[in-house]
Amino acid sequence: MKKGSKRSCKSASHSLFKDKAKNRVDDLHLMFLDLQFARKESRTVDAAVLEEQVHQMLREWKSELNEPSPASSLQQVRSYSRAILIMFNAIAASGLCLR
Repeated sequence: MKKGSKRSCKSASHSLFKDKAKNRVDDLHLMFLDLQFARKESRTVDAAVLEEQVHQMLREWKSELNEPSPASSLQQVRSYSRAILIMFNAIAASGLCLR
């Protein structure tokens, strides 16, 4: 296998990883917006459901991060971990309670 083809494979893998992470961040952002509106409008049941959905999403992501990964994807795991840490910090800053 030529170096160039290996590099493009790595780039494609990295690109897919980044797309997946971006989609998840977008999903989380929409959930936060919905949660803010639910709280603002005193829709406590909706707020509770959305909080649970956010919590479930974060548990799933954490579980994926704990899965063994090949050494070649270590950098991707580090990037993903940083993204999760940023999301946890955003949650803490928003006052959302995680159980």
